[in-house]
Amino acid sequence: MEASGNHSIGAGGQIHPHALTFTGDSPATIENNHGTNQVASVGHMQLNRAILNRSENELRGLLSQGAPVNVRDRSGYEPLHHAVAYQDEKVIQLLLDFGANVDAKVGMDRTALHLAVRKKISLRVLLRADCNLNAQDAQGNTPLLWLLSQPLPDDSLDENIRLLITAGADVNVTNNSGNSAFHLLLNQVNNDNTHVYKMVQHFLEAGADTFLPNRVGRLPFDVFLQRSRFLHRGDRTSTSDDKSHPWKQWIESAEGCFLAFLESGVDFNVRDTSDELVAHLYLQRRYHMSSPITKQVTSLLSQKVDLNKIGKNGNHYIHELVTFVAAHRYYPGGENDLRTVLNRGADPNLQNIQGSSPIMVLLTFQQEYGLSIWGHSMNDLLEILLKSGAKPWIRDNSGNLPIYEAARNFPSSAREITQMLLLIKREEDTSQDRETLEWYDNTKHKKDSSWWDAWDRAVADDDWDRHKACLDVARKSLPVDIQETFYKIMIGILAEIYLEKAKERFSAKEISLNERRSFISSITKDARMLRFHLDRTWLEWAVTILEE
Repeated sequence: MEASGNHSIGAGGQIHPHALTFTGDSPATIENNHGTNQVASVGHMQLNRAILNRSENELRGLLSQGAPVNVRDRSGYEPLHHAVAYQDEKVIQLLLDFGANVDAKVGMDRTALHLAVRKKISLRVLLRADCNLNAQDAQGNTPLLWLLSQPLPDDSLDENIRLLITAGADVNVTNNSGNSAFHLLLNQVNNDNTHVYKMVQHFLEAGADTFLPNRVGRLPFDVFLQRSRFLHRGDRTSTSDDKSHPWKQWIESAEGCFLAFLESGVDFNVRDTSDELVAHLYLQRRYHMSSPITKQVTSLLSQKVDLNKIGKNGNHYIHELVTFVAAHRYYPGGENDLRTVLNRGADPNLQNIQGSSPIMVLLTFQQEYGLSIWGHSMNDLLEILLKSGAKPWIRDNSGNLPIYEAARNFPSSAREITQMLLLIKREEDTSQDRETLEWYDNTKHKKDSSWWDAWDRAVADDDWDRHKACLDVARKSLPVDIQETFYKIMIGILAEIYLEKAKERFSAKEISLNERRSFISSITKDARMLRFHLDRTWLEWAVTILEE
């Protein structure tokens, strides 16, 4: 019996059909996997023809009659290698049942498993045969490395990768070039291949070594950031709420990878190629999604980030976090993250390169981004900072005070915010704090001292007419754009303080009913004339007293 054709296996382990025919040398000298010589008989050629024809019965008959199951053809391939190419589960299993050597190596020292990595049916059968999952070919590639050394344009091979890893393939073996399967996978990361991000997470779950450098010395996390550009995407939004939206799929997959890297213990207190800190870049992104992943990432960052590192833009982590929480007003957990970094020792009065304290950053945010709807209560965020020791009288490099920004940027809630800031008692500061707060005595900030000192004296006293006049004079030292607004806020807050004092003094019988009525009448009259705001509760109380 004679047949012609070459015996060849192409790129990626593809066996050409004519590779199953034989040159017809009879008897032909071939070598089995034990290194001994056998004589190819007519029965041997019939064995390979049965594999080609996928004839299970014929193959079983030949093997039962003693056909050599591990015999090699002139190209060095055994029947099992040929059977793998045609993905006939029963034929492959039959060869294995009759003793086919599953780990026999052929060209480039590749095993049947190398040849089967892109063939799901063959792969499943071989994995059940207890084959060597980490056999390395002449290039040092294991079957998993060999599979990932070729492009993954879609998710058609993802299951094959999972099958290998689940079976126990080592994801950290490196080839002769110094790359592991994880390195090769990361080289295929891009925005079009969303499925690759899912495979990256699978590798991390399987124990991929995130501290193993690739052939050029780069760590996996660095490669992921550079390839995905995950932290450098601009202000991009989608009008679709459909989770199948391609952009949303990409961002969720990329963010999931980012979280998986963080959970694996990578050092994220590093700078990327833009020279910005990775943790800062994450918070600076403008397209965060209200997802559990975002909450997990920011929580983890806040627990472990180096609070002392300064970002490219001169911010510390606390400045970036305050901006992040304010920007993503529906983000769950922002207040807890802020408490976390403050409890870890973040300085609530730390100034960035612009001289802005965290309070200043918070109160200038709306002006920068034009937001007017808040999910987080501004008061709650401000209260967290104030309770941690934040001082509202620290000015920025432009000479602004946080209290000015409250009046400028929050017209609807300026009074409430300003009240929180004004009622922080400066007299409780230590002498060292006094020296630090240069504005207090320094002639450069004498104007600020005039209105704030006037305010301090007014709060400590109860002479309404006198201090109303003093504040009227002192307001001229305020920035022109907020003089009127700020004065009305101050005088309204002072009026409520005085009404509270009058209420307490009357209860203590320090003043008479007529004295209280006269005092309340004076304040309510000024409220109408000066058009400053009084809380509804105080107005109702005042009306009740005046009508008695």
